[in-house]
Order: sequence, then structure tokens, then C-alpha cells
Amino acid sequence: YITGEVYEEIHADLVWVIEQIKLVFPGKPVGVILSGYELHHRFFSIPENYDWVGFDCYANLFDSCDDRSFVEHYRHLLNHMQPHQRLMAVPETWAWDANLNRADWPEILLQRFRQHLEIALNEPRFIAFVPFIWSIDRGQPSSELGLETFPGHYDDGVFNAGTAFRDYVLRTGMGIKSGLPEFPNMAWAETEDISARPPRSIRGEIMSITRDGLVSAWAFNDALPHKNLRVQVRVRDPRGKIIHWGRLERTFIHDPELNRSDRIGRGFIGLHGYRYAIPPKVLGPHREQNLTIELLSYPDGSLAAPAHIYSLDFKPGLTTYSPLNIAFPADDRAPAERIEKSLPAMSPQGRAGSG
Repeated sequence: YITGEVYEEIHADLVWVIEQIKLVFPGKPVGVILSGYELHHRFFSIPENYDWVGFDCYANLFDSCDDRSFVEHYRHLLNHMQPHQRLMAVPETWAWDANLNRADWPEILLQRFRQHLEIALNEPRFIAFVPFIWSIDRGQPSSELGLETFPGHYDDGVFNAGTAFRDYVLRTGMGIKSGLPEFPNMAWAETEDISARPPRSIRGEIMSITRDGLVSAWAFNDALPHKNLRVQVRVRDPRGKIIHWGRLERTFIHDPELNRSDRIGRGFIGLHGYRYAIPPKVLGPHREQNLTIELLSYPDGSLAAPAHIYSLDFKPGLTTYSPLNIAFPADDRAPAERIEKSLPAMSPQGRAGSG
């Protein structure tokens, strides 16, 4: 780590180092992995001549280095990065000291790893996913274990948790390299169960509907503020009958409107905005009627979980804007045949296809 009491000197050292590297490797992207304890230094800055930026912090993702969550750390990096710079994720995949004797350590690392992967897949400014696997010279005494030694250390004779975790990390790497990473689709209950984990809370809103039926909306999970949630639009006629179901998708828009303090606020990363064009054939027969447009937001994990519903009255041909809607859990569920299909993996741009 490049550290020091005078942070301006650290910045100057980083600038000089990258200049020397690029003399030898011109045209190659160069990254820096910072300490999670350094990011919120009052003089913190990122040299402009770095291409990729990341940090390491080997702790839970909710309340980690400097008593801040990983989302807070990444948000801070994004606020200091130049437009051309990209993020690196450095998940924890090793064991040390007291964790060497914890039989559940591979399962804990798997929870952290999957959540970290979700953070990276949900934010299009990530360019790399680089697990810290910790390799040592064989035969040398050490209080740390690298990932390659997990199968021999965490085998209780019934289930080899070390092998399971190592294989998941390897499959993840192969998926990323092939361009088809597997999206973890983690439920809140699948994340690390610690006191710092926020309670479950989903919010959302239909912000506006244009005269020709383009819906602008958002959905957000306060407990997991990186998640691009699964959403769906449906349309009801004046009698309350459902006349249209939209496809099941994930939010996929970086919408500046969501930085307003009366909407999500600033403590998030990812793509929480959503757009959906209601087909003209649905609106055409109802031009003179008042319709109800509903946004359904589903928690990850269980497809049978009730949706949260946000609604806005709409008359085709008139643009409609809405004050903030208040979320309430649905007492009716989307038909099973509409939500049983699992979503495909997130694309590098952060959008999932239709369900």
C-alpha cells in the first residue's frame, strides 16, 4: 500500500508510478487497488492517469472498513473518478488467523462473494472482478490460507465446503471471461446475517407517463442499495380489470432524477430507473377512458414473494406526472405463469432481458 501522513505526497507518488509504468507498457490500462481505510481521508483523490480503480477490504459488506458499507465505498470512488475511469472489484477469497478454524468460513465467504458479484454486475462502470485468492509458497509456515488450499482444509468428511466455494469462484471467472456471468439473484435472507445488515425495505414510484404511454419509474431496495430490482408494468381498465401485463425485467436506467433527496437520495450505486412503452394496441381502444398503470416490484430470491405495487391514473393522449407514491405490499400476486421464468444474466451494460 502507498500510505503516508501527508496525502498530497501519496497522490504525487501514484502519479509518478503510473507515468513510469506507461513508459514501458504504452496503451495498456493500469489500475490501482487502494486500502478501504484510506478512501475517506479528507484529502483523498484519484490520479487522473489511472484507468482502473478499486479497493480491498476483507470484512462483511454492510459495515466494513472505516465503519462504512461497500456500497458507500464504491459510491465515494465514483464521486472522485474521472469519466474515463472504471471500477475494479476485489472480493475476499482467503482465510487467516481465527477464521482458519471456522467450519462455516467458506459459506460466509460465498455469501460475501455473491453479494460483491451482484454489486459489480449491477453497476456498468465496473470493468474487472479480481478476487484476492492469496497464494503462498508451499511448505512455508503461514497463518493464512489461499483459495487453492480450501478443499483440503474445510472438508468435514460429509461435505467439502472448501471445494464448493473454490468451484463457485472458478465458475464465476469462466462466466465473466465468456461474457455470460451468472447473476446471483440473492434474496435479502441469503446475505450475511449480522447486526449491521439493514432491515428489508423496498420503495418505488411511477414518475411520469407520456401521452403515448412511455412509463418512467424506479424501484429501490434500501437494505441492498446496489440491486437492480425485478419490475413489471400492468394496466387496468376503469373497472379494475387487468388488460395488459408487461414483461418481467430489471431496472436498467441511470436516471439523474433519482438523486433528488425526496426520491432515492445519493447513497446508492447501480441502475434503478426503468422505462416501459405500453403497446399502442393496448391504449388505442381506451383513448377516452381513465386507466390505472401499476408498477410491480419483486424482491429477489423467491419468485412467489408478493410484489410491491405503485400506481398512477392515466388517460391516453395526456402526459401525466405524479407526486411521490407511497409503497404498500400487494395483497394480490402476479399470476404464477407470468413470473416463474427466471431472468437471464445481466449484460455488461447492466440490463437484463425480458422474463
